[in-house]
Amino acid sequence: MTSALRFRLDSDTFRKNQDVDLDFENAICKCTLNQTTSTPGLRLRKSIELAKGDYELIVTAKASKSETFFLWVYDSESNTRIGGTLHVGVEKEKLALGFSLLQNTER
Repeated sequence: MTSALRFRLDSDTFRKNQDVDLDFENAICKCTLNQTTSTPGLRLRKSIELAKGDYELIVTAKASKSETFFLWVYDSESNTRIGGTLHVGVEKEKLALGFSLLQNTER
């Protein structure tokens, strides 16, 4: 059985991560970074509950600079990044980042 979660790309669903300005318009989010270190960007406003298993985070994106921006999945319970890191290129493309959960998550 395959299931999917879809998220609206708007300010009710996503919030900023660190010092960044987010501009949501027509299901597009433009991120303007106000810092040069760490991982500014966007994140879900609310944690989601997932059952153990294999997942893919699929995003259509482009960056102003190659090899600067990336997708990643964060586990707030263990305070660690799970899965790999996938860099966003300068051309608009669909990216799929795989990750696995060894146990169910909690909200």
